[in-house]
Amino acid sequence: MDDPELDQKLRSIGKKCFVTFFGELSDFELSNEAVARYIAEDWGRDYNAALTRRVYPARNIIKAGRAEDALIVCSKSPKLSDHIRERANSLAAYLRASRLP
Repeated sequence: MDDPELDQKLRSIGKKCFVTFFGELSDFELSNEAVARYIAEDWGRDYNAALTRRVYPARNIIKAGRAEDALIVCSKSPKLSDHIRERANSLAAYLRASRLP
């Protein structure tokens, strides 16, 4: 997955959503529908199939091994709140540290 494709997939799910629900998106024991229902419930919205389709790009980023890159992009996004950018940076640091021998 190249950088333009990564950016397109991040736009599909939304950077805030990717960071906020990174734990659920990374848990492949949960179905895409289960993650979508969790997001809808957390945000106080009704579940719909379109939300499930938005989960696919986020999981593709993770499966392609580009999660850390995506989180770094999110951590530098001026449109996100400081809290979300800090969380993205912390998650990226955690991923980086977990790869160390």
